[in-house]
Amino acid sequence: MNQKSDMTRILKRVALFTGFATLAISIYFSYDGFDQSVSGSNAGYTILAIVIGLTLAVVVSVVQFIFGTSYAELNWTLRFAGLAAYVYSIYTNYLGIKHILGADDFMAISSALFMDVYPEPAIAWALGEALTGDFLGNLSKIALGDNGKPPQSFSYKKPVNQHRQSQYRPQHPPYPVQESTMQSRPVNGKLASPLFNEKYTERFKPQKQERKQGEFYPINFHE
Repeated sequence: MNQKSDMTRILKRVALFTGFATLAISIYFSYDGFDQSVSGSNAGYTILAIVIGLTLAVVVSVVQFIFGTSYAELNWTLRFAGLAAYVYSIYTNYLGIKHILGADDFMAISSALFMDVYPEPAIAWALGEALTGDFLGNLSKIALGDNGKPPQSFSYKKPVNQHRQSQYRPQHPPYPVQESTMQSRPVNGKLASPLFNEKYTERFKPQKQERKQGEFYPINFHE
């Protein structure tokens, strides 16, 4: 057996288990922090408020998972929702840790940060999706930009050329070009066209008439 692959497989199973365990604890602390913020000023605190608090904790965790995916596939609404989810979850976790464990400020802040940052990348690594995206990487892209690329919502699209080449093609092949009957071709070194035929030119060549004195002749302008 390959010892390295066995170790990786075991670590992925442990990471998957600890990721979900930390996520469940974070959801409970987040609910308790919500409970501390609401029950103190609401005398009619009921079971419906408990359901709302737990639902918000679960929804916030789902949004954190979404924010930890590929940055290019997130629009600006999901990016903003992801940041808001981390702020809400860290703060309510801090309140829950302070209330349940009675920890000091440093312990409460560090525990809240760890429980909010750890579950998503640990579960993603266990499932083979660690390189898709993560919280800190996407946060740095929001602050510093995605390597000079424009955000997805403002991505440049190449304009469509309005003057497109016509797609018309004739259904029948074009007719063959026939040679002109008047085209001159050399025959025995002479052109066969009647314009250059000696017999033709001699036959139709105008001849001068002998004129006698006292007779009337029409005027020939070609002479």
